[in-house]
Amino acid sequence: MWRKNKRGRGRPVDTFYSQSDIKLLRYLALISVKYNIGSDLFFETIVEAWYQQSSTCNDLKIASRKDLDGQPVFIITKRDKVITQFRMSEYLLKEKNPIRAFEASVRRPPTKYSRENDLKIIPIKDLKAGMKRVHVRATVLELPETREVLTRFGSYARLSNATIEDSTGSIKLALWNKQIDIASIGDRITIDNAKVVWFRGEPQLRIGRRGELKVIPNEDFNET
Repeated sequence: MWRKNKRGRGRPVDTFYSQSDIKLLRYLALISVKYNIGSDLFFETIVEAWYQQSSTCNDLKIASRKDLDGQPVFIITKRDKVITQFRMSEYLLKEKNPIRAFEASVRRPPTKYSRENDLKIIPIKDLKAGMKRVHVRATVLELPETREVLTRFGSYARLSNATIEDSTGSIKLALWNKQIDIASIGDRITIDNAKVVWFRGEPQLRIGRRGELKVIPNEDFNET
């Protein structure tokens, strides 16, 4: 990684960040956590882009330019998809990683299933269309052959409408792409942050972007 050998001292240590600075630094800390990049490396990459107009860090590419007022503007992309665009004052760029101070406040502790989670489990018989952020524990009963479907974005995706059950009933579960390869028939699974929709005359469980599907060991499985 290229580094500038000498940086200015930046903002004096006895002054405070403005509200806009705090909002920006907290947002950048959130991005570094989301993409599993240490804040030191992330900030170094931003500074490198400032001096060299572009830089890369893992799967992220950072490009820079100046606006009409001469203020640095950065664009972060991942595989040519724009993630964010922001302005950063030069005095922040001359500091020694101002993002680090906000990293702990946005970092979420890793989630781990325990028996306390059982309090949040919803029996399948109680699932109703329109429900969101539901947590379900069940067994995979059926896993039909995968088929390709055309999405509303004009691309093709793999889909399998599985059937899962617990002691109270069964429900269809839409599995897309990589989700299909996670579980097999007979596996005991846990589903977090799913939603229930009405599809073709019956309720169906769907896992959104923030949802998660995991196969769990038999000894940790406590069915409703």
